[in-house]
Amino acid sequence: MRLHVPGLLLAFLLFPAAAAAQELVTNGDFETGDLSGWTVVNQGPIDTLIYQAGQTGSLSGWPLPPPNGTYGVFADMGDPSFTFIYQDITLPATGAATFSASVYYANLADAQLACPNPPPLPTTPDWEDITTLDTSQGIATGQQFRIDIMDPSAPPDDMGAGILQTIFATSDASPAEFGPQHVTAGLGAYAGQSIRLRFLNYNTICYLHSALDDVSVVAGAPPAGPPPLPVPADHPGFLALLVLALMGFGFAVLRSRPA
Repeated sequence: MRLHVPGLLLAFLLFPAAAAAQELVTNGDFETGDLSGWTVVNQGPIDTLIYQAGQTGSLSGWPLPPPNGTYGVFADMGDPSFTFIYQDITLPATGAATFSASVYYANLADAQLACPNPPPLPTTPDWEDITTLDTSQGIATGQQFRIDIMDPSAPPDDMGAGILQTIFATSDASPAEFGPQHVTAGLGAYAGQSIRLRFLNYNTICYLHSALDDVSVVAGAPPAGPPPLPVPADHPGFLALLVLALMGFGFAVLRSRPA
């Protein structure tokens, strides 16, 4: 196929380059080997840890799913306990933004997942001292793993109006084990705003483990496909396309001139 320089120019005139993508999450792949960039809150018998392939849970002995890189983050939970890990980010005022994360959970209870939605977080100050489940202490029997987009001005444990969007949440019908699998969601509704990414695990029945990796929010629309091929000079429509491009360029120049 014979290429022509004007054809190459025409391709760039008709198909401008897509805006460069920008990663907004700090240490979303946990490849620093620690939880820098994240805030972690644990209550009860739980260990939120950075792990590598081949490790098992420090409390349960459960085999951990292999991370996509060298490291991932895993919540090894006894009962009753809850944990959440979160990070605040600010989205650009224009352009698309997409959330994605590699998600895993495993329910080791003999029973099916029991998910109050949303789970009422406990009012007791220290779950380590609790030996029996008592709803008068603010504890609801159940389990849930969820991913929420939060208003960053809300308390990090808010389960009400502070939740702007729930990206992922287990239900009573959820399978006992899920993933690792990528979960995605569009965040275009929050352009120009600060938001909080929150991952929450609530458990009062045996063990409910969860793992995360490759947490990402990318701003800037990626190219819809490969860049267009340059138009060959001998293509039947080349001349018509070139004339249209030059007419558009001339019109833009005329409009830019002062009156």
